[in-house]
Amino acid sequence: MLMPNYDFVCKSCGNSFTELVSIKAKEDGLVKCPRCGSNDIKQVYKSMNFIRKGGECGGNCSGCHGCGA
Repeated sequence: MLMPNYDFVCKSCGNSFTELVSIKAKEDGLVKCPRCGSNDIKQVYKSMNFIRKGGECGGNCSGCHGCGA
């Protein structure tokens, strides 16, 4: 079962939180705010991480840590 991290904001109390939850549980509305218990939440998109697999890297990719350079 795939269990990604999702970022949410509670519409009731304004709490921002991250949950490790299954895609199905998220789609079924089973995620609740850990502060107030409300399920009136909105998923937010903060940032995405990409890891480069394979290929050549000259080590000159400032900020890239996928190759270990």
